[in-house]
Amino acid sequence: MGQSESLSQYQYAVPIGQAKQGESRIYRNKGFTNELISSPQPEIKNMQDLIEYGYKKYKKNPLIGKQAGKLKKYQYRTYEEEYLDARKIGSYIYNQEIYYLAQEYKNYSIKFVGIFMMNCVEWNTIDMACSLYGIVMVPFYDNLEGEQITYILKQTNLTSVFCTEKQAQALLITEDLGNLKNIIMVGQLSTDDRQKLRSRGITIMEYSDILLEGEKNQRDLPKDIKPTDIFTFSYTSGSTGIPKGVMMTHVSFLSPIAAIQHMGMKSSDRMLCYMPLPHGTSRFCNMLAWYHGSKIGLSCGDMTKLTDDLKKLKPTIFVTVPTLFNKMYEIINEQFSKLIGCKGSLIKHAIATKLDNLKNKNQLTHIVYDTLIFNKIKNIFGGSVRVCFSASSPISKEVLDFFKISLGINVQEAFGLTEAGGVQFQTSNKDFNASGMVGGPCCNVEVKLIDIPQYGFLSSDTSDDGKPLPRGEICTRGPGLFAGYYKDEVKTNEIYDQDGWLHSGDIGVIYPNGSIRVIGRIANVFQLKNGSVISPERIENTYIRVKGVSEVFITSNGAEEYVVAVVVPQKDFVLNLLKEFQDKKQIEVQNNINKTQASKTTINTNTKIQDECATLNYEDSCKHGRVIEYFKYKFDEQAKLNGLQAKEYVKKIIIESQPFSTLGLYTQSLKLQRFFARKHFMSQLENI
Repeated sequence: MGQSESLSQYQYAVPIGQAKQGESRIYRNKGFTNELISSPQPEIKNMQDLIEYGYKKYKKNPLIGKQAGKLKKYQYRTYEEEYLDARKIGSYIYNQEIYYLAQEYKNYSIKFVGIFMMNCVEWNTIDMACSLYGIVMVPFYDNLEGEQITYILKQTNLTSVFCTEKQAQALLITEDLGNLKNIIMVGQLSTDDRQKLRSRGITIMEYSDILLEGEKNQRDLPKDIKPTDIFTFSYTSGSTGIPKGVMMTHVSFLSPIAAIQHMGMKSSDRMLCYMPLPHGTSRFCNMLAWYHGSKIGLSCGDMTKLTDDLKKLKPTIFVTVPTLFNKMYEIINEQFSKLIGCKGSLIKHAIATKLDNLKNKNQLTHIVYDTLIFNKIKNIFGGSVRVCFSASSPISKEVLDFFKISLGINVQEAFGLTEAGGVQFQTSNKDFNASGMVGGPCCNVEVKLIDIPQYGFLSSDTSDDGKPLPRGEICTRGPGLFAGYYKDEVKTNEIYDQDGWLHSGDIGVIYPNGSIRVIGRIANVFQLKNGSVISPERIENTYIRVKGVSEVFITSNGAEEYVVAVVVPQKDFVLNLLKEFQDKKQIEVQNNINKTQASKTTINTNTKIQDECATLNYEDSCKHGRVIEYFKYKFDEQAKLNGLQAKEYVKKIIIESQPFSTLGLYTQSLKLQRFFARKHFMSQLENI
């Protein structure tokens, strides 16, 4: 099947061995064709070793801080302070046996403790404590409630959970708490709430008290933790049903730390922790700081104040997700669009010039345009970012290139499943034309593609000029893969094959330089009645960049005959769009009035048009035919500009006034739950 090749000339990976029928050849990182790396240092065998290594090397370094005082300046705790408190917490958990010893699944013997807290310094301390003592921490997203809480509590039989106030209150109103016996409070909880929990048989402990008790009887660290022992659980978001308990081993975190050592992280670096710590990317970044002795600055917890956090911390390393980059791109371009005349022309020319320099000269900076324009964008991120990654899911080329030229650095992509340790692929900071790709396999993984014949993605596919360009399901193998889903052999066997390959569920293309482009998720692909195969993520990444679009969900109409877009527009944009329409119509009416009746008619017409404009609120405006016509026209324009195929053009548009998050259509990791989204809009899709 003819396709275009990547512009990148950087060699990421090379094929090894021979291909099997229905599969591509196996690819490995070009520098690690003979072995896969499982640890950043030979002497580091588990996460206890990693913390001990960091403590000995960086004990006096500031490690983690939060905003405090009237001026909300960052105040830090040193690595030594965190380490010593972690020893106290771990000792208490062990001495008082407040963990649950799980021995009911296969041959595992797991000591469980739960953590249900907002991001805070103590979250990091407890994580360190569990790492040092071989206790398996079960993190809960801080906004979980009801059935999801019950499911995790009952599957793991947790007896003890560390909580902050809001999360303890969530437990209080949860009907079934399973085997829960102890809540360790970090912070305040009202007397009334404490009494209600005690009436349900729950013992309330204080974090400050267990620090004191743990110090009195400090326990030696265990010396029998194996690299393949279970280190932690990570409950997936459950986009179509019950969340799955991903069992991560010690090497599941060590191998990706080894994989990105070349990024040159230093003890003087600063990172902002703003994503929920149960999110694999956020927790992994903290562990990078443990290894490198870098600073972790906690955000204030309010996403609307993220830019304030960035300005206060001035991070040198910033790891984010496409959702945030897309939102910032939208806001910045909305501001640019308001500039007219010389200023507007200057910005358009500056962006075009820097994009051209990026593509043709591998040049990221421009002394004039950076001084006049782009340093202002750089300052939004604190002004000091030297390394930046977009992680978790693929990001559009247009958005990524925009931030490359804005920040003046080669923003990279990192990609991988939670089940595979989070980081399996990444682009190189030496590759300036990698946008649109997720790079090549890291030194801890090998990759191959397997045919998906039902959708026409084959390892035998070729480029437009006939060169091999295999497509198929991305499968990986390496030391960092997870141990399986807890108490779910069926799901584990679905994702693992007998040769140890993890089937990601992602559709990919491998280019001649060994880089990979992710087309989408197999589960998200849908087929129209005429046989056309649609991968919605690629189309959404195209349409999300249309001016005025805040969110977009690509699906089919109820009868699955054509592509439909559900669009959440920007509120101010829609209201301004209709106002512009009313103004133009008013001028048009005035121009057609008979001059002899101009005075009287104009007054009546103006009043009618102004009344119509005044009665339209945002919700009504979203239903206005002119708004739908605008987006349909702009979507067609964008599709043509980006080379979408005819089958990928949107035929109908549904305008939704409420954000998808308000409708409950996102997972905790900010991924759209497509199954529930389609179900939510099905009545409109059937009647469109």
